[in-house]
Amino acid sequence: MPLRQKIIITVASTFNDAVREHILTFLLCDLRSHLDLALAWLYEEYSIMQGFTRLPDLRRNSRLDQSYNTLLNSFVSSSSSDAIVLSRLLLEAPVVTEQVLDQLCIICRDEQRCNWSMGPRSASCNRASLGSIVHNLQRRAEM
Repeated sequence: MPLRQKIIITVASTFNDAVREHILTFLLCDLRSHLDLALAWLYEEYSIMQGFTRLPDLRRNSRLDQSYNTLLNSFVSSSSSDAIVLSRLLLEAPVVTEQVLDQLCIICRDEQRCNWSMGPRSASCNRASLGSIVHNLQRRAEM
């Protein structure tokens, strides 16, 4: 990881919410160009959430899973119309949360946003498949 990227990720993951929000805004302005940085931040948040990395002092009173969820949801929302960025996010994120799956179902049900990578016939088939997958995941979570 380049030094510049490491410094930005360290600042983003250890400082207060105002600093985190500024860095998030910077990334969302052009997520395609900053996708590696966004993924590195996701991995850092995941590492903190799982206890692999020491918890920063400024974040001792925060919900660690909420930080990861907010970050991933923001990235998915921002990239919902860009198939390449969305695909990389979903394939390379350490964990895809239920909130993101719900968000993905909404994206796939929207014919304007879902048809970018598939034809209309495949899109409706994939929407049905995704709905079934999410339903099964929700049933497992209830058990």
